[in-house]
Amino acid sequence: MSIDITKQLNKLKLAETSLIDEVNNLLEQKKELDRLYADRKKELERVKDEIKKLSDSLPKSVTISDHAMLRYLERVKNVNLQEIEKEILTDSIIQSITQLNTCRLITKAGYKLVVKNRNVITVLLANEE
Repeated sequence: MSIDITKQLNKLKLAETSLIDEVNNLLEQKKELDRLYADRKKELERVKDEIKKLSDSLPKSVTISDHAMLRYLERVKNVNLQEIEKEILTDSIIQSITQLNTCRLITKAGYKLVVKNRNVITVLLANEE
């Protein structure tokens, strides 16, 4: 019986040696991956910093709201927005919108109105979809 135990013990010691080697190899691989990870992370931070610096150096774009443009047309260019509204919302258009709620309508002048929930959301030329 001691021969069987000795065989088992030798087999386990061989397995232990093999596992120790494997663990040591994995530890070395982990150290290398940790170094690679740290290098890549540092490189990523450098690239992010460079992107930020370049982005910050670009001139900031200036925008204007639709509301501001409407007020400009109304107050500076003397465009009468109420007249435009009356021109768009004729009695027949109002009647169609009231019945259909959401629709596309072609006006007598030939342009299209896109309506959603009884709200004209855009105006298209005849050749636009």
